[in-house]
Parts: sequence; C-alpha cells; structure tokens
Amino acid sequence: MIELVDPKSIGLLGRIASKKFLQIDSITKARGKKIEKNGRVFIPTFHPAALTYQPSREDELIEDLRRLVENI
Repeated sequence: MIELVDPKSIGLLGRIASKKFLQIDSITKARGKKIEKNGRVFIPTFHPAALTYQPSREDELIEDLRRLVENI
C-alpha cells in the first residue's frame, strides 16, 4: 500500500508501527534515529498518546517530527 503513495520519508509513531516496519522492539532506543530501508527514510518516535503518561517526552517528540520534516 505504501508503494501507491511512494513517500520518501515515513514517521513511525510508537512501538507497534516501528516493529511492523523495522522490527524494532524498543522505541526508547530507536527514537529519533534516521533509518534507511527500501529507498525510504524511517524515523521512529513516541506515539503522541504516550505524552499523556510522560509529558516530559514532548520535546523529544517535537525534535523527531522536525527531523522527519527535514527529510521530506
């Protein structure tokens, strides 16, 4: 399905998306890293809902989203 849109970069929000696309189990370790696979850039980060439980992570999420925009 992604091939139809053919994005150059994809933000993976949370552990489930990161595991599905990159087989990453720890979003804490992988967040913010630029990972290239199949001609695309993936940037895993926290799911925005995680801020409900850990509001201190907001700056990290914003930083990761900025990194994603820079790679578009």
